[in-house]
Amino acid sequence: MTKKRKHQEDFHKVKLKVGKKKPRLENATDTNFKTRSIHLPEQLREDGILPTNNRKLNIKDLLSQMNHYSAGVKQNALFGLKDLLSQYPFIIDAHLSSILSEIAAVFTDKDSTVRAAAISLLQFLAPKIRAEHILPFFPLVSAHLSSAMTHISEGIQEDSLKVLDILLVEYPSLLMDRSNVLLNNFVELISHQQLSKQLKNKEKICWMLSVNPNRRVTSQQWRLNVLVRLRKFLQVMVEGSSELETDIEGLHEQNVSPQVQRNALYMNWQEHASGQQHIQLYENGLKYQTIQTVVGEP
Repeated sequence: MTKKRKHQEDFHKVKLKVGKKKPRLENATDTNFKTRSIHLPEQLREDGILPTNNRKLNIKDLLSQMNHYSAGVKQNALFGLKDLLSQYPFIIDAHLSSILSEIAAVFTDKDSTVRAAAISLLQFLAPKIRAEHILPFFPLVSAHLSSAMTHISEGIQEDSLKVLDILLVEYPSLLMDRSNVLLNNFVELISHQQLSKQLKNKEKICWMLSVNPNRRVTSQQWRLNVLVRLRKFLQVMVEGSSELETDIEGLHEQNVSPQVQRNALYMNWQEHASGQQHIQLYENGLKYQTIQTVVGEP
């Protein structure tokens, strides 16, 4: 058999007739199969991992809506969070960091309805969260509170006092650690800085009471609202100082020398102060506590 004949037998080309189907190859793969899909949305939602509220939204869905541009969506998300957390309280500890960060972020929201919903949710959550649990996240909450207290919008300033009321009731000891910042915020709520020239041509910063005729309440009523909160805050600091002195006396009785001793409560009103004044506090006719405070120029 010649080489040409052998080559033709190995690579023989089959000629197809017109109208006939191409013969099936021996190594061809059959691709004819049928598929069916199974949907179990309710089973996935009720598995106990991500419970949902009445609107069938879980905690991740609601937290993601807090970053929406629409005020209505954010307000509904806050209402949904309150509904969800009231039905499933165990979610609070599992997602405490995310919940607090999202709520604190809307303290300065431009929409008043969103801020009102956030304050309502905070008032609902605060009694359920112990101080030692919120302690790692309290600096973030305090930072957003300070931002709201010093905000240019009068409505945000007014709502910041409502947030402060909740924190004063539930976490007074944690606010004491931020006393320097908060005291300065109280001053900025009712006054503004102004440069004054002294006799020796030295410029000095002093504080002047501010008056805003466009505010919803009168300037006198606004100052009263701020000073009422300041009184509560100072009372918390005085009571905290008294408890500390009691602990120190107990250590003295046990012949233990404490590293820190306080005979009085010192409050420094930053560089804008011009003099010092001692204030005596009395309770039931007896001297209760001595406070050394530094006050600015009127």
